[in-house]
Amino acid sequence: MKNFKNITFLMIISGAIFSCDTEDELIEDRIADNTIEISYNQGEADFSNYVAIGNSLTAGLMDAALYNDGQASAFPNLIGMQMVEAGFTASFNQPDINATNGYNISLNSNPAEATFGRYILDTSIPGPVPTTPGDVITPYSGDKSALNNFGVPGLRIAELNTPALANNGFYARFASNPGTSTLLGDILNADPTFFTLWLGNNEILNYATAGGAGDTPLTTYSQAQFMTDYSTIIGQLVNEGANGVVLNIPPVLLVPYFRAVPYNPVPLDEATAAQLNAGYADYNNGIQFALMNDLIDEEEAARRTIHFAEGQNAFVMEDEYLTDLNEFDIPNYRQTEATDLIPLPTSTALSTGIGTSTPAADQYVLSLEEQTAIITAQATYNTVISGIAEATPGVDMFDVQPLFADLAGLTPTQAAMLALTPDAQAAADGEQGLEYESVTIAPDFSPAGLFSTDGIHPNPRGHAIIANELIYFINDKYMANIPNLNTTTYRTVIFQ
Repeated sequence: MKNFKNITFLMIISGAIFSCDTEDELIEDRIADNTIEISYNQGEADFSNYVAIGNSLTAGLMDAALYNDGQASAFPNLIGMQMVEAGFTASFNQPDINATNGYNISLNSNPAEATFGRYILDTSIPGPVPTTPGDVITPYSGDKSALNNFGVPGLRIAELNTPALANNGFYARFASNPGTSTLLGDILNADPTFFTLWLGNNEILNYATAGGAGDTPLTTYSQAQFMTDYSTIIGQLVNEGANGVVLNIPPVLLVPYFRAVPYNPVPLDEATAAQLNAGYADYNNGIQFALMNDLIDEEEAARRTIHFAEGQNAFVMEDEYLTDLNEFDIPNYRQTEATDLIPLPTSTALSTGIGTSTPAADQYVLSLEEQTAIITAQATYNTVISGIAEATPGVDMFDVQPLFADLAGLTPTQAAMLALTPDAQAAADGEQGLEYESVTIAPDFSPAGLFSTDGIHPNPRGHAIIANELIYFINDKYMANIPNLNTTTYRTVIFQ
């Protein structure tokens, strides 16, 4: 009986081994039968030396700083890595910043010092707070001749072909010869075969973030000059034999930098409201004097009368577009209205008494007139970009506006009022947020949002979405097959 048991046991074990071998083989056969070989190809394009040209969006600046994690998530780097994966090119090189926290461009004033680094989201406030310490901007120590990403935070089109751009520390750190070389020269020396170019944002954004203070964008940078500078860049790239994609200017006024703070952000109790009203009594009497003497009409008098109450209040601002009553010692004050947009930094200024005891200056509010100037410039510059792309063989324009119109929840009518493109108007479905790869993306800098904590630049997942959409566009235009990204693997904001 003992020998029989041993034989039976051996038979069971050998049967199990035979069964496992057979099952493994069946699984491998099934995998082989159901596996589709993906053949990556460049189609009609040459991606062997892809270069990216642009400003902070291209560089990967986010959370108000250029830092390691953000730079690695820059949309050109994500596209470049997909090209590497497909075997189209050996590498995609960026001027590594070597900074964990980066240099906070919103808070630091001296490039040699970096008290503050990138923002993170403090959910207890809630709001962005800076990391400390930051990192000073240091020279790039790698091979400058092998770079692919030529994104420079703060870059404007007119600066692309001037050595003076070396005054921008983000370019000086990787310029081939700071003070002598130009960014465009460095780009052309890289011998690009394919490019993406995303410029024109700062020509508008600088005016917008300044609250409309100063000259309007079209006053400082005319349509004719924009066309000359933009066509010069495209012409030189194409003359070098490169094909590429240009991106138009997104709807600047839709970013959370101008949407996070409501027009009536000041909470007051009854006693404080009464005290403030007493402080503006003489001003209100002056408004009544102007009305009684037909210097202003009743509608303007109502707009200019200051009144605080218990609860949430609009704050007092200077408005240069009101009727000038300075000869009567009556300043141009009114309280903010629902049509005004409040830049994000204004929320900090309000805590110091700005907007209540002291009227807020121009830089703290974007009035409707200033918004109109922004919308007009944006539409004008975008017409130039699309016209040049359409007229230049080998260059196509990727319209980024539908993505932002859908994200913001605009209606088609609202999209038309913002002078967005026809495709953006068609994408405007009136529902805030968008579904992307089964994930709901919000139009803010929350943990579910597309934007980083500076309220302007996308977070890593936002960059991945932009990269993915560009890949789809490039594949379609050039009959290529660049592998797409799984955007859900990229983070949103860092919070504590």
